[in-house]
Amino acid sequence: MSYRGMFPTDRREFLKRVGSLGALSVLGPRAVQGSQRTSASAPGLGTVHWSRYGYNLQNTRFNPHENILGKDNVERLKIKWQFDLDV
Repeated sequence: MSYRGMFPTDRREFLKRVGSLGALSVLGPRAVQGSQRTSASAPGLGTVHWSRYGYNLQNTRFNPHENILGKDNVERLKIKWQFDLDV
């Protein structure tokens, strides 16, 4: 088996391959990240526009698109589970 074709023998070919790998390592993750969805959705809940921690750059933690929990129905919340830490 010969490895002669796998490795570049001249400097230009070597630099071209290194440059291609460098560009791929920088642009590759961005291309994958751009193709992913930025909003999450649960079955039957609609789209939740929560694209970053704290909801927005001002970190308000307020989502105007929330329609499940609001000031009109928050008093109906009940404890579903709890855990005693014995502290």
